Amino acid sequence: MLNAVSTLSAGDRLGNYQILGLAGAGGMGMVYRSLDTKLERLVALKFLSDQLVASKTDKERFLREARTASSLDHPNIGVIHGIEETSDGRTFIVMAFYEGETLAHKIAGGPLPLGEAVDIAIQTARGLTEAHARAVIHRDIKPSNIILTQQRVAKIVDFGLARVNSSADCTQTFGAAGTIGYMSPEQTLGKPVDQRTDMWALGVVVAEMITGRTPFQRDSAPAAIVAILNEAPKLPDEIPLELRRILYRALSKDAATRYPTCSEMLADLEVFRSHIDLESAKTPIPRSAVNDAAFR
Repeated sequence: MLNAVSTLSAGDRLGNYQILGLAGAGGMGMVYRSLDTKLERLVALKFLSDQLVASKTDKERFLREARTASSLDHPNIGVIHGIEETSDGRTFIVMAFYEGETLAHKIAGGPLPLGEAVDIAIQTARGLTEAHARAVIHRDIKPSNIILTQQRVAKIVDFGLARVNSSADCTQTFGAAGTIGYMSPEQTLGKPVDQRTDMWALGVVVAEMITGRTPFQRDSAPAAIVAILNEAPKLPDEIPLELRRILYRALSKDAATRYPTCSEMLADLEVFRSHIDLESAKTPIPRSAVNDAAFR
């Protein structure tokens, strides 16, 4: 068993798991593509950064909440197989490994056609509706946490870092977790959050799919925070009015005027999809419509 997780490389073993390579890394931890040699299946092993489980209390709280998140069973939610530890006490999550690409990778190629973007939004909203029904809040919805499988199924991942909303006044776990640009105003300020923070993030993701950038994208993190807290999201007129109404409601600065539940946002997205012209929805909005003036 290796003591330094950062030194893991292809061929290393952790119990029943054989490391195949590094799949990704970020502020929350490192993810390794691995083989479960006992069950002969590909899995993703996510090791949490030390700051997330710095104390015994943090670790116990994380394990309790991750167990609840692992109980989620929905086609649009990535499967968590288990939560395990190395011999030296490093916690890692065992997740299903999906062949495909992240939504972030897909958006990097340019704005998505309206029909495809709305379909991904609906699938993501369905997954969040199920999670919220079980009082689980994701808190870090963003394109890199949505995997598009080869069968065109959207899978929300990293629910192992979610928070269980066990009471109306509970505060965030692990501090102001989240990603600047996708964090709601209350989350950015480190205030208590509920399911409406996920709806805000979903609104940001939908806008980014259609335009290729987030509504609050700025030249620096402080400028993005100022925009999130103070500036209205201005969306190109080329986005259909009905969809802009959905996005503006999801992106309300005041959580009280956002969608109260994700099921309501989902219903509006489904109604909008039923009314769009299928042929025109196959083409992204013109790049000329996506410029700095539209967002500032």
